[in-house]
Amino acid sequence: MTPTQEDREAAADYFALLHGETSNQSVNARRGNMDDLPTVQAFMRHRLAAEERGAGMALEAAAKVAADAHGCWTDAGSPLGLATAIRQIDPAQIVKGQPNDR
Repeated sequence: MTPTQEDREAAADYFALLHGETSNQSVNARRGNMDDLPTVQAFMRHRLAAEERGAGMALEAAAKVAADAHGCWTDAGSPLGLATAIRQIDPAQIVKGQPNDR
């Protein structure tokens, strides 16, 4: 997989802490010239794992809302009822476990 610019920036920031902002490693990581370097790949894997955890949490939350709201639907089990229940999920609660305070 190809790292995103955010992955590159994270690796470049790490290199900047170690070697200075204008170090070759920091500059080249930001430019995307070091995408195969283990450090850049590690930042990419970390992001992908976090995204996967977030998606799993979102799916679990959606399933819980659907299960909890099932008895409230006038047409139990309808796709419209499920969509309505899922749309009531606050994404901040999924990520932070608390109300949206971003």
